[in-house]
Amino acid sequence: MQGILAATEITASEDAEIYAQFITEELVVDEKGNVVSIFKDQKFEKGDLRAFDLDLKTELFKKSQGKSICRPVHRTYR
Repeated sequence: MQGILAATEITASEDAEIYAQFITEELVVDEKGNVVSIFKDQKFEKGDLRAFDLDLKTELFKKSQGKSICRPVHRTYR
């Protein structure tokens, strides 16, 4: 989370409300670029996995085993 917040110039000491203000949409996409899950305006529009909750270490391990993986996409608007 700190990397995401740093990219939008938010410090880690600021609260989740500010995160929600700047990170307006979270997408989870598969290897082909298909949107698997959309979390927007604090609710799911599609699927049930938040990009924020995606475990990248697990996804990279799955890739090393030749399995399909998902990737997080965070959209920001100012």
